[in-house]
Amino acid sequence: MEFDIENVSLSDLVIIKSDIEKGLSLKEGWVDAVRGRDYDEYMRRHYLYHTDENHAKLERVNAHIKEVISAVTK
Repeated sequence: MEFDIENVSLSDLVIIKSDIEKGLSLKEGWVDAVRGRDYDEYMRRHYLYHTDENHAKLERVNAHIKEVISAVTK
């Protein structure tokens, strides 16, 4: 099933953004759990965190939120 972000309400976008941020926050905690104890594992987790597809999703959601807000305020 294809997701059409163009037809999503602003409140739904905010909920989606919140869910993505929660997931990234949990993953960031997972990365920081080994900080200062195991450099190699920290770097592996750091790489996985920063290549997570949720960062790109969050950018798209934020961009669409800005588009919706600018369209409403014109």
